[in-house]
Amino acid sequence: MDDRTHRAAHRIEGRSAAPGLALGPLVRLISVQHEVRQYRSAAEEHRALVDALAASQEDLGALSRQAGDDEAEAILAFQMALLEDDSLVAPALARIDAGDGAGQAWSAAIDPEIASYDAAEDPYFRARASDLRDLRDRVLRHLAGEADQPPFWPPIGAMAGWSCAAEAPAAMLPFSPGRAASR
Repeated sequence: MDDRTHRAAHRIEGRSAAPGLALGPLVRLISVQHEVRQYRSAAEEHRALVDALAASQEDLGALSRQAGDDEAEAILAFQMALLEDDSLVAPALARIDAGDGAGQAWSAAIDPEIASYDAAEDPYFRARASDLRDLRDRVLRHLAGEADQPPFWPPIGAMAGWSCAAEAPAAMLPFSPGRAASR
């Protein structure tokens, strides 16, 4: 028991994103469910998805230009290529034509891909599942009108680290030490 906080200590296991030792409070980031607008006509839903895909492509391009890291740029290039992949986008558009809303159609199209990456035997492909989740959520944020909101920035000096379950590396780029220190 920690006398200062009267809370039991917890051991957290995971994979470090950066070398070093951190002492202090830990902030746990959790995923948010995005409320996508209600159903409109099929043409409006189609346009909304196309616009969200284009806006997500622009987001990823901007992140890539700011990354300054070959590995981060490769991850972002993978996501941008997925947005251009007709075998991923066409099923979502077909679901819209069948009556689904854009968010539901997008999730229904990408979730089986995420599941197949999660089930892959190769650890590299399993790791790419988090990139697909990030891509799904990025498009859903645009559909929900949440993409223009500023990202959450933990108070500098108020914590030693943060933790999140299966977050994509692209989702963590805004929290890189150089960018966080400048906030």
